[in-house]
Amino acid sequence: MVFRRNKKINFDSLVYIIYTSGSTGKPKGVAIKWASLENYIIDTNKRLDFGHETKSLNMTSFCFDGALTGIFCMLSCLGTLVIAPSFSLRASTLYNELVNKKITDLGCTPIQLLVFLEALEIGNAENILLQTLAIGGESFSKKYIEHIYKYLPKVRILNRYGPTETTIVASSYEIKKNDLMDESDIPIGKPINNVFFYAVNEKMETIVPGEIGELYIGGVQVMDGYWRDQQLTNEVIVEKFINGERVYRTGDMVTINFGLVSRFSTK
Repeated sequence: MVFRRNKKINFDSLVYIIYTSGSTGKPKGVAIKWASLENYIIDTNKRLDFGHETKSLNMTSFCFDGALTGIFCMLSCLGTLVIAPSFSLRASTLYNELVNKKITDLGCTPIQLLVFLEALEIGNAENILLQTLAIGGESFSKKYIEHIYKYLPKVRILNRYGPTETTIVASSYEIKKNDLMDESDIPIGKPINNVFFYAVNEKMETIVPGEIGELYIGGVQVMDGYWRDQQLTNEVIVEKFINGERVYRTGDMVTINFGLVSRFSTK
């Protein structure tokens, strides 16, 4: 599927503002540009092999930016977006949706993943046509993945990470069965196309493998800023970082091993 730019759109202008409270409890509007969304759509459609035959099930509130993947990606690839009958699905309802609507793609949080695991046990898993399962929002147990592979051995499972301020998803890692052989955490992977990660210690030095540092994200998907709140924007956006790049300070602590980033904790 080829993504064609609309020449009438100014890609430096805003495409949406989505509100997030984060850990503060005070809503703040995250302003995202067209260029940021475009980059995300192109990468996601290619990475998850979305096309006109894709049927994506949305069971997330539209107040959460995770729901935007299904909306914008399905519009751009001419796929089908199926809206779940309730954002708080029961396992039986989820199973029926997956089977009856012939769903091929599902995105969920680890909490929603528990409902999906229960749905796998309700009926015949062979009737589920799921091809891609994207998990994001927080860390989760490898036991969940082992359980999924037991019922759906051919499904592609991706761990997706990204603050709202960096346009939905900033990094991705496809979980293989070999990843389940040890006790290490599932990494958040590598940054997607045109997104850059910088992990530094307290001295603002790039960390070495195995060291813990704070993650900064640069590239086209960094937000324009918080809507009408320049002071708050200045607290998290560093205008001239490494190589003079504009980056977002995530507050997440990470480690890097074999070129893969693993989230250690949040400040």
